[in-house]
Amino acid sequence: MQVSAYLLGEYNHLLARRPGCSPKDIFVIIHEKLPTVSTPTISILLSTYAKILMHSQPPDPELQNQIWAIFSKYETCIDTEIQQRAVEYFALSRKGEALMDILAEMPKFPEREVYLSVGF
Repeated sequence: MQVSAYLLGEYNHLLARRPGCSPKDIFVIIHEKLPTVSTPTISILLSTYAKILMHSQPPDPELQNQIWAIFSKYETCIDTEIQQRAVEYFALSRKGEALMDILAEMPKFPEREVYLSVGF
């Protein structure tokens, strides 16, 4: 489930281009597993939800409200990792297009040669 959640978070925008595979459809499929997953997987799912919101352009108000309700629910979770993600994603997702900049993929850095010097 962790791998699926990660992949759907990173690449849901590519799937959403296909007919019958909207961001909301992707969210519904993955969210139905939430009650059965481990604590570390919940953290990944929260990231996935944030990325689904990020790629939902134009924003879907119904989907947005569903995901905001989940973030809100986990803002008081006893697990600090989940709580932190929920609080941050909830705040970030309310910033609109700024969310895209914040969660954007890091640019690739050019390869550099590594020189090792061994001195005795």
